[in-house]
Amino acid sequence: MLSSLSSTSSLTAPTMRLQQQSNAIEEAIQQAAEQVTEKLQQDFSYPDLSHLLGVTSHTSPSVSGVNDNDYPSLSSQQIGLGNLAQLSNVRRVPLPPELIEQFSHMQCSCLMGLYPEITRAWLAIDSDFFIWNYEDGSDLAYFDGLSEVILSTALVKPKPGIFQPYIAYLLCLTTPVEIVLLGVSFSDSQETTLGSLVSNEMHLLPDPLFSISTDNNHMMAIASTACGRIFLAGKDGCLYELCYQATDGWFSRRCRKINHSKSSMSFLVPSFLNFAFSSDDALVQVCVDETRHIVYTRSEKSTIQVYDLGSDGRGMTRVAAMSLSTIQNTAAFIARTIDKTNFKSLIHIAAVDLTESTNIHLVAVTETGVRLYFCTTAFEQPLKRPGLLALVHVRLPPGFTTSTSPNRPTRVHAAHYRKGLMMLSCAQTEDSDRVWCIGGDSFPFQVPLVETNVTNHIEGRTWVISEFPCGPSPIHIQSMGPGLWTVRPDPPSVVTQHVEQPHKLILLGAQGTFITTKLRPVEQLRQLMITNGGPDCEPVEAYFRLHKEEQACATCLILACSQTMADDVVRDWAKRSFFRFGGEPKIKFPAITETGLTPSHTQLSQTIAASSSPLRSSTPDLSPIPPSTLAQSRLRPGLSSSSTPIGIAGEQTPPMTLGQRNQSMMGVAPNVRDSGRSSLGPQVVYSGKLNGIYLYFTRILRTVWNDRMVMDFHSGSSQYELYSRFSSEDLAQFIIHLEALKKFLDQNSQFPGHRNEMLQSGHINNIHQRMLSFMRPGTLSSNNQGQLQEQLRQKYQAEANLLEKSSLINLQHLLDRTIEALALWSLLVDHDFHILVKAMSQDFQLEMKSVTFGQFVVHSGELVTSLITSLINHYVIDNTTVDAISEKLRLCCPSLYSNDDALFAKASEKLQAATSNPDRGTCDRLLSECLELFVEISQKVNLSAICDRFHYVHYYNGIISLCLSAADKRDPNNIALHFYENKEPVDDTQGLQAYSARSECYKCITDVLSQLFSAARVYPSSPSLPTYPGLQDRGNPELKKISSDDAQRYIDEVISCCLSSRDELLHVALYNWLIATGLTDKLLEISSPYVEPYLLRSSESRVSALTMLDLLWKHYEKVGKYGSAAHILSKLADRYGTDMSLHQRVEYLSRACMSAKSGTMTIGLQMTGEVLHELQEKLDVARLQVEIFEALNNYDMTRLDVQEALSQLNAELMDISRLYSEYAEVFDIPVCKLAIIHCADHYDQPLIDKIWQDIVDQDLSSTVGRSVDTRMTSLSTCVETVGKIYLSSERFFPLDTIIKHMEVRACALQFTQSFTFSTLVKMTVSILSLLQAYDRVYQTKDPCWQQLRKPYYLLHCVYGLINNFIETQTSVPSTQRRHLTMACQDSVTSYLVDLQAIANIDIREQQLMSNFKSLQSKLARML
Repeated sequence: MLSSLSSTSSLTAPTMRLQQQSNAIEEAIQQAAEQVTEKLQQDFSYPDLSHLLGVTSHTSPSVSGVNDNDYPSLSSQQIGLGNLAQLSNVRRVPLPPELIEQFSHMQCSCLMGLYPEITRAWLAIDSDFFIWNYEDGSDLAYFDGLSEVILSTALVKPKPGIFQPYIAYLLCLTTPVEIVLLGVSFSDSQETTLGSLVSNEMHLLPDPLFSISTDNNHMMAIASTACGRIFLAGKDGCLYELCYQATDGWFSRRCRKINHSKSSMSFLVPSFLNFAFSSDDALVQVCVDETRHIVYTRSEKSTIQVYDLGSDGRGMTRVAAMSLSTIQNTAAFIARTIDKTNFKSLIHIAAVDLTESTNIHLVAVTETGVRLYFCTTAFEQPLKRPGLLALVHVRLPPGFTTSTSPNRPTRVHAAHYRKGLMMLSCAQTEDSDRVWCIGGDSFPFQVPLVETNVTNHIEGRTWVISEFPCGPSPIHIQSMGPGLWTVRPDPPSVVTQHVEQPHKLILLGAQGTFITTKLRPVEQLRQLMITNGGPDCEPVEAYFRLHKEEQACATCLILACSQTMADDVVRDWAKRSFFRFGGEPKIKFPAITETGLTPSHTQLSQTIAASSSPLRSSTPDLSPIPPSTLAQSRLRPGLSSSSTPIGIAGEQTPPMTLGQRNQSMMGVAPNVRDSGRSSLGPQVVYSGKLNGIYLYFTRILRTVWNDRMVMDFHSGSSQYELYSRFSSEDLAQFIIHLEALKKFLDQNSQFPGHRNEMLQSGHINNIHQRMLSFMRPGTLSSNNQGQLQEQLRQKYQAEANLLEKSSLINLQHLLDRTIEALALWSLLVDHDFHILVKAMSQDFQLEMKSVTFGQFVVHSGELVTSLITSLINHYVIDNTTVDAISEKLRLCCPSLYSNDDALFAKASEKLQAATSNPDRGTCDRLLSECLELFVEISQKVNLSAICDRFHYVHYYNGIISLCLSAADKRDPNNIALHFYENKEPVDDTQGLQAYSARSECYKCITDVLSQLFSAARVYPSSPSLPTYPGLQDRGNPELKKISSDDAQRYIDEVISCCLSSRDELLHVALYNWLIATGLTDKLLEISSPYVEPYLLRSSESRVSALTMLDLLWKHYEKVGKYGSAAHILSKLADRYGTDMSLHQRVEYLSRACMSAKSGTMTIGLQMTGEVLHELQEKLDVARLQVEIFEALNNYDMTRLDVQEALSQLNAELMDISRLYSEYAEVFDIPVCKLAIIHCADHYDQPLIDKIWQDIVDQDLSSTVGRSVDTRMTSLSTCVETVGKIYLSSERFFPLDTIIKHMEVRACALQFTQSFTFSTLVKMTVSILSLLQAYDRVYQTKDPCWQQLRKPYYLLHCVYGLINNFIETQTSVPSTQRRHLTMACQDSVTSYLVDLQAIANIDIREQQLMSNFKSLQSKLARML
């Protein structure tokens, strides 16, 4: 996994086959993992105890035990397992002979009890205390240091940090006057595990550790918690706690007694609870729920109390209580048909902890064997602290149904309950008891609760019933983590029976100790085969019917693979049972009607069973196929696995077809529970054998598959370290179970060829096509219908068999991978796992924190690689040879650590040696050898890490050589270049894979360049300042060893080396880096045939087109291709988009014109002229667009249409028609209108006149409200600015129109009479032209002057014009002066005639006549 294969598209033929095989294995592992996940979900589908009992809420109690199905008889005809053992043979161990003699000395008291946690029983006769090993009656010890009668005893765990380590337990003894704590030690004080305490010799310390007075209150029972708290049940009805500490405190003694029933906070308890604490109702039992931190007490009068120890188990609050009368009335109300006397007295209570139920918290047993289930919180808030006590279910014992025998438990005087197992001891005679064992192991997952029961006669009276506390397996404890409790209850024993021990029950009485074991399904199967002399019997077959094939096969595998549960004979029997009764793969046909498939309304489908299995087995009986089914059915391309949930009788889940999931390489699909989807063709159902194998594999890894693999510990600060949640011993147990399963499969699997060859086979891949072909019309033509059926049967059998084989192959690959993953993890744990993880990158550490074991096995290739790399580096950094660890890795995980990985490790070793070697010659030799090893590796290596190390020693030629070699190996046929040159088509998956593979290699080079570039920009004289508070990223510390000049030199060296390569894609990667870092000038300096194609191709990209086109025209200019540069510049200007402004587009066009002019020598004068003319025209129009753009900028920018217009004008260059119609005309910009029609050389006199009128009017409109002088100045400036442009073009400068319109507006607005001609004179319009234009306007006799009541206004203006000429005559050239003077004289004479012809001349005209006569005289003198 240090080096893995790259994409299949870029491999040579042999490597391609290896890659396909590797991909097929990965596909198989993933598909098998899907099956495992489904089986895991099946095992996790077990119901909570409240669900089994039919309790939905703490306010909705229920009753059970009244139906025949609650306690089915195993001897019934339907089950047929009358001889199925429920308990092992009872082993009686008599009391030690020394104790028998002590009974004769008894005076007033005799008590007996059990300490199962240390396999000891005890006897208290008066004040003497005896203890011995109940397994064999050995190791008898006694204590006679008390003077009073012993009332109660308990073995408790000491509080940590108070006593010496050799004190393993404390023995608490109570008498009427005192409470004594004795120390308990064992012969080997270093071993205090459960197994060691069974065989070690026990010692009681002679002197009490603590002693305290009882204050004359008898303590009737004692209980303790795991953290060392000791609770005592007082005869006065109060609950006490014995507290002790190492030294006296200011306000506390070393040992004291606290009354929790009458504390200073007792006023908080409602008054109706006070009856529970009366002095005549002694407490007789205390039990503790360690998972919820709750204490329960039972009184002599059957009152139950609840105490809350708090979420951390260190508090104490009295919560609730319920009296016997309340319990009886509630139970009678729930079970209304049951006599109330059955609930009259409680003889035992037991906590139902979180490992059994989330909602049910307590069970109480009556003297008639009735179980009463209680809760202390609402079901809606199961993790809330207790606040109530509610009876939620009544479970009646066997014997309350009409069909069963009247035999039922009575006079129950001792009971025990744990994890669903109930033991009752009933007084049968004075000298014997009948013991009832009730449990539901035979019916796991069944809803509602179904239990079996068995009775045994025990000699003598049973005093105590207890259970050896085997608890969960160490693996299970480790997987949960320290101090964590799962909210999910533990599964039924059938799920965990392969690792956990069975219930070992101990009954103690005067006749001795009676030891028996509650048999689980695996022990029951073993016992059945032993009793019947093998598997070939009806009871074993009935066992498979009871538990279903899948579950029974998984149980068989426990025996067949175990070295402890079975001997060779039993293992062989289990294997035979597995194959005999495990079923076969089947073809299921839907029922056919005349209208088609109707699976929900017709009879059950017919079944074809395969004749052989991938596992050796017997040939099944085959039933005929209905002809209608064969004729009408069409096989859907789909396959399914067995769909019967484990242990739920009669429930079937519809099989899945491959139409519901993509056809996979292996042709395997897990179950799909979609009952609403009908199948349209035959379906394959896996055998119980295959499903049983999957189920057993799943159960082996049940506790870890979906669990995180590490736990983090914070070390004071924000830093944390990751530790493995599993020890190497735990991992070894998993490996033992899995290797046993692997051995079983290897010895009992039959395949036509190697399983890797089957992975490559098209038979499995194309199974659905072949099965469809079986039903084609051509294959159904046969004269013999029976022969046709037999042919089809054989074909379907072969396909079902082949599919099951492929699924088994999948599992075997997953099994191999899992064993290797566990072995690798164990190796990592043995090498200081937390140190190895700490050396990994932060990303991998974060992934490690969340990855589950299943993900680690199936999907964590890179994570596995990183872990192995860290392990190898651990040796390399220590300058230790990697040969030994490489050999270990090759042995324990060959598929995860290949031979190439070993070469990689050796190369890493040489690289580390070169790094630390001061001699440059030796260093170069080691680097050369290291490079050869890396190049030799045929698979993908971690180039980035290697290049970083090469960079550290400045071995840049090695970086480029290695990356180029890796690129060639990943893509030897250069498919990536073909992909690149064809513009990276989306549908070319092969090309994309090859291109990505090469790009990864080139990225390593550019990354090194980036690091050098950063170092080259560092100036020692300018220290960098922090930009943010906290931890600072100082970059790569290795770069600090490189000076700025050296870094630049290395950059030039790397670039030069890259440019010397003929790998075009390397050039592309280099060019991309130069552009990304802003070194475009350096790119333009490169003289390479790859630059132009690169820039051309890159310019087609939407993302970087502008930048690339900009570089492309510069490149063309640099190499003298001016025509191409002009073309690119023109293309840039025409490019649509908002990424550049209109002014930039005009600038590009200007540059294009310049380039076109410069290209006359290369492309010819004629072509250059055409191009230049075209570009010049585009430039002229673009300038018009700029005018419109600038004009619109003066508009109201809040207008949406203006904003949109500006955006569009910036986005593209437009033609002249569009500029006129969509912008100049729409937004009424007369100046731009005139410019457009002038540029287009479009002559339309009325339009031109109108535009000039609009120019004048628009300017006047913009100055409304201002002073006359301001308005005159504004209009004069406007007309002068526009007029100068078109003055030379008489058609676009209509002087008559301009004069008339301006004079009309001047007259109306009371401008000066000289305003108009003065403006025109400043524009260099000749006086003669003005005089002629004024005359033409005057001669038209426009009625507008009459409307203005100034009919001779124009004559006043002419007078001003001529007078201005006379005053400034020197400004007129002498050659024109006489002619102009004569023209003026003629005009004055004409105007005088008109004035003299006026009939009623007013004073203004008289003055005008006088002025004209004066002008006439002046003009005459000028001639």
